[in-house]
Amino acid sequence: MSQENRVLEYESPLPRATEARFPTGVRLIVILCLLPALVLPFVDYAELISPLDIAARFFRQAVHRWDGRTVIDMLGLYFFVGIPLVLCHLRLLIFGELSKIESWAGYVVVVLGIGRDIVYRHAARV
Repeated sequence: MSQENRVLEYESPLPRATEARFPTGVRLIVILCLLPALVLPFVDYAELISPLDIAARFFRQAVHRWDGRTVIDMLGLYFFVGIPLVLCHLRLLIFGELSKIESWAGYVVVVLGIGRDIVYRHAARV
C-alpha cells in the first residue's frame, strides 16, 4: 500500500503552465531588443514614404478599388506587427502568461499574414 501512495504522489517533471518559462531578465532583454520595432512604422524610408502612409493608402484603395498596386501596398502592413509583439512581450513580463483570447488573436494574425502572402504571390503571377 505504501508503493501505491508513492505513485499517486508523483509530480510531473514538466513545468506548470503558470510558472515563468524564462527568467525576468531574459524577458526584459527581449523587450529591449524589440523596442526599435515600435518606431519602424513611423519612420520615413525611400522617397519620404513611411509604412504608415502606405497602410493608409492601402485601406483607402481597398475600400474604393482593388488593383495591382493595392496588393504591393500590403507589404507595408508587416511593419505594424512589431507594435502588438512588443505589447505581448510586455504583458508576458508583467503577468507571466497570455489569456486564451490573446493566444487566439496571435494565431489569427499569423493566419492573416499567411493569407496575405498567398494573395500577393497569386497577384504577382497574374
